[in-house]
Parts: sequence; C-alpha cells; structure tokens
Amino acid sequence: MKDYSDILNRKKTSDRLGDAFTDQANSMRPMNVGQRREQALLRGLGVGLNSDDEREAKLAELENMSKELSMNKYALEMQSGRNAKIKADNENFFLSNRNDLATLNGFLQKGDFEAVNVMAPTLLDNYKKITGNDIGEYAYSSGGKIYMEDKQGNVKGQYIADILQGVIPQEEQVNFPELLTYNSKAAVQNKLEEQRLKNEQIRAAIEASRASADLSRAKGMKTISDTKNPPMNDQQKILFKADVDSNKEYIKDVGKKIISDKVLVKTLNETEEMLVEAAKKGQVGSDLLAQARRKWGKYISGNNKEMTIVDMAKAAYFARVKEAGGSNPSTTEFLTALETIPNTDKNLLASLNILRKDKNNALNNIYRFNNIEKNLRNNNYQGSPYDENVVNFNEDEFNNYVKENSSKKIIKVSKVNKNTGKKEIIEIPLEDYEEVYNDGYSFVGK
Repeated sequence: MKDYSDILNRKKTSDRLGDAFTDQANSMRPMNVGQRREQALLRGLGVGLNSDDEREAKLAELENMSKELSMNKYALEMQSGRNAKIKADNENFFLSNRNDLATLNGFLQKGDFEAVNVMAPTLLDNYKKITGNDIGEYAYSSGGKIYMEDKQGNVKGQYIADILQGVIPQEEQVNFPELLTYNSKAAVQNKLEEQRLKNEQIRAAIEASRASADLSRAKGMKTISDTKNPPMNDQQKILFKADVDSNKEYIKDVGKKIISDKVLVKTLNETEEMLVEAAKKGQVGSDLLAQARRKWGKYISGNNKEMTIVDMAKAAYFARVKEAGGSNPSTTEFLTALETIPNTDKNLLASLNILRKDKNNALNNIYRFNNIEKNLRNNNYQGSPYDENVVNFNEDEFNNYVKENSSKKIIKVSKVNKNTGKKEIIEIPLEDYEEVYNDGYSFVGK
C-alpha cells in the first residue's frame, strides 16, 4: 500500500515545471503593479501545472482502502481472539468432564436414554458455566434429544452432539463417536478407513516381500539339497525302498503294542489312586486289622468300591503271567506271578513302588516310540529304529513326560508336631507320598 502511494506521489514533468513557476513567483519582490501581475501569473501557472484530478481521486480511493483494511484487520484480530477463547473454553470443559462425557457416550451407544436424561442437566450446566455459551435452560430429554428453553420461553430440541459441537478434540474423536455431529463422524470414519487401507497396503507389501524371500530361500535350499544328495541309481532306489517298507512295518507293529502301553498307564494311575483311597479306610496291608476291614467292607458294609477297582486292574498284568509260564503256566508259576501284582493285601509302599516302576516302563516305551516315529517320518523312513540317534532319548525330557502323564491327585497327610503336640495337616501330590511317609506323615483320619 505504501509503495503504491509513493508511485502515485512521484513527481512528473508538469509537477517539476509547476514547482519552478511557483518558486520563481515566491522569489519575486514586486515593486509595482506590473510586477505583481507577473508574480500572480507565475503562481497561477505553477498551481495549474501541479493540479492532477486523476491522481487526487486515486489517492482518495487509496485512503479509503487503507481505512477499510485497518477495520478488517481489527475485526479479524477480534474474531481470532474470540476463536482462541472458545477453543480454550471447550478444551477446559472437555478436560474437566472427560469421564462424564465418556460415560454419556456409552449410554448413547447402548440407547439408554433414561441414563442420558439423568446426566444431561448437570453436564450441560457445567458446559454453560465454563464456556459462557447461553444455550438456554434444560427443559427435558426425549429419544436422545435435549430440549432447551431460551429467554423468550421458546423450547428447541437438539441432539447433544450439536450442542457440544467443537468440544471433542480431533485426536479424541474416535473415542466419542456418539458426541460427534454427522460431518465429524464421517470425517473420523474416512480417516479410520484411510488408515485401514494404508495398513493393508503395508501388510500386503510385507507379505509379498516375505513370500519372495521364502521362494528364494526354497530355491536355494533345493539347489543345496540337489548338490548334497544327487539322484539315486537303481540299486540305491531298491535299498531306499527296502528301508521305507521295513520302517513302516516296524511303526505299524510296535504301534499296536504302544496302544496297550497307553491303556496300561491310565489303568495304573487309577489303580494307584484307588489303593490310596482304600488305604485311607485302613483296607490295605497284610496285618489282621487290615484283613478284617477288607472283609467287613467286602461282605458286610459293601464299602468296597476302591478294592474292587484294584482287583479288576489285575487284568492289566496278564501279560506278566504269560511271561512267567508261557501259554500254559503251572499253578506255581501262576501264583508266583500273582505275588508280584500290586493289591490291597500287600504293603502300600511296596505296591505303589511296583505300580510306578511298571508305569515308567510303559511310558519309556511310548516316549521312545514317539521319537522313533517322528524322526523316521522326518527322514523319509531312512535309518534304523534301533539307532540311538533315531531314538534321541533325552533324560530331562523323559522325566517331564513321566510327570505330565502321572496321577494329578492331591492328598492330605498329617503328623503330630513333637514340640507343640498339635496335628499338622498338609496337601501333597500323590506322587510324593512315599517321601513324606518316611518323614512320619500318614493319611488324615487314620
């Protein structure tokens, strides 16, 4: 604006000529009428040459524009100040009432308008106090709309999102969808969709890169494999097939026996638990009192569930009887084999010891077979099932396997504290009974 004014005020030739006539007139000291007329003529010529109506009009227009711009600038500054105050008030209201706004948003999502009706008056009153917005006095709510009464007594219904427009900060809008106007909701949804598409593009790029890397790796591994393992000749193919057939037959035959071992493990775990339950009733052992309790439970009271299950478990040991005397054992061989079978008429710890030994043997067979089958399959059925590298036995791994497949039963045991004379009761895994028995513990109630 200032540059344009300078251009308009720049002297032209006529201005300089007019200034010259004016200066000449001002320098004269007229002594007579003729000289005064000459001075007046020169001054008139100077004024005439300096006058420029077009320039004066443009300068007047420029002055008016300058005034208008100053007024507009002032109006903008005032509006900017008001906007800053509105924004600060809205932020203050949001931060002070964030939890209540979140609760209100949840009620609106559920359509719980009764709860909205309870919250709205207090929340809107806080909004008026903090922002200074004269939204009227709360009248009532209905169907998600808030009805406010103005100073003239007019009642107008608005959705609360319209009343609170501009309150929710942009970065928080995704958390308050029910407090947004339609346009704000649409903007948030567009932003979320844009982010989702961007994430999908990134994910697709990663998957494509990974697939390309996997393909390159597979090609490289095939090249290495072909180099290390050149194609077999006819004789090698025959031997390879023989190994495959032999190992498949081994897995098939031994797998049948492993099924029996798995059933045996389950049976022995149950027998172990039933022996302990019978022992709690005093029905286990060779002493006269235990014999009497077994007979009482078996023939008089009928309290013999545990003893019956233990007796039935003897069937799992028929293989041992056959081992003792072949397909047709003698009476002596049969009775001798029976003496090795855990039962209620034998010492509890001895029976538990035998049960666990037999169970561990069965689990050993299962564990070894699982390793052999897995390793043979992974190696195209090449190798020997009797090769320790194929068996790949790991003692720590086996011990964990035994623990995972043993009884999970928890029992209560007790002993009298020698110092206090009070009975101490603890809970232990069934597997630990022998250890605490040696420390003086016995079954609770015995």
